[in-house]
Amino acid sequence: MVDSVLTLLNGKMKSKQANLDATGVALSGSFSDGSAPYISTTANAYSTMSHIIWAGTDFLGTINQILMSLSTKDTKNCDFRILDVTNVQVIAEKLAFNSVVVSVEDMGAISNLSSAQADWAIQARKAVTGAEARVSAIIGFSN
Repeated sequence: MVDSVLTLLNGKMKSKQANLDATGVALSGSFSDGSAPYISTTANAYSTMSHIIWAGTDFLGTINQILMSLSTKDTKNCDFRILDVTNVQVIAEKLAFNSVVVSVEDMGAISNLSSAQADWAIQARKAVTGAEARVSAIIGFSN
């Protein structure tokens, strides 16, 4: 597993995989383990796939939607979430996802946005035996 760390500089994401300069985009990035266009896990407990540095609502304002490009190895349920590691708070989560087709998924309600900079972890876990969770990309939209 390879961690891809994204940072926010002057309102733009900087990374080898980052999407830059999109209007209204507060954070974005794509992930690969070097052999596939995603990062995967078969862990029973939440496993950190990557990190994103959240600049904080004082700098960015709020975000009203987070989309992630998700898939599973088979049709077995997997759970995905974004965890604010700095403040130990769940930001958004998608539970019981089970599509083998890469799908852009709304991560649902967004909560616990910190006003200050924080380390966010992109996390996933298998919900049933034999499952494999895969994350390809993330994007968050501001107001």
